[in-house]
Amino acid sequence: MLPPQEKETNDNLIDISTGTPLESEKGRDKLLHLMDSNLKSVFRSYLIQLMAIIIRWKLQPTKRNRKMLVQIVNLRIELNILREECSFINKEYIAAIWDRSYADALKVVSAETGIRNIGIPQIGFEDIFENEFVYTKLN
Repeated sequence: MLPPQEKETNDNLIDISTGTPLESEKGRDKLLHLMDSNLKSVFRSYLIQLMAIIIRWKLQPTKRNRKMLVQIVNLRIELNILREECSFINKEYIAAIWDRSYADALKVVSAETGIRNIGIPQIGFEDIFENEFVYTKLN
């Protein structure tokens, strides 16, 4: 495990790479920036996972199962918690990462199913955050 980049001592943070103290405000700003970046990364990871599950849900209706539905519900909860608690994760931010996240989700789906991009359905904001998914067992 890598050591943290900063170590707290009294009122200042020490930059481990240089050994020099950071001013409190500068250190706090740097820490907040790192936290924001981490939360954005977590949000994007959850978004990619949810996109992949919803794409599979639409692409392979005979393979739907209750576990997929539970994953959709859980990931929506996690995404909504981040949206509620982090003002910078808004519709504009989601729109900015949407295409790249969708492309990554397609890679996941392709690896899981062996199906290439042809025939894979598009998904929208409503699919991720609003549309209801209902599992009914198909015979």
